[in-house]
Amino acid sequence: MRSSVQSSLVEARPGVPAGPPRVRPSRVPRQLTVGDLDAGNERVPCLRLRGRWLSDLGFAPGARVTVEAFPGCIVLTDQEDGP
Repeated sequence: MRSSVQSSLVEARPGVPAGPPRVRPSRVPRQLTVGDLDAGNERVPCLRLRGRWLSDLGFAPGARVTVEAFPGCIVLTDQEDGP
């Protein structure tokens, strides 16, 4: 006998096995503003990334990431999935 939770999952998505939800990539490009921080005698650029969309993409609080930088491009990779 199935539990009511399993039954509702199966009924909510007929023909699709019950399981964890699929992760959808962010469909909307995020637009951020590069800020700056005071680093002693100079101002340095900074970016703040926050929001539920990060966890939707697999970046949980406390996760370690690898940062790769190219001219005009910054790539963040979850260390468990990446190098």
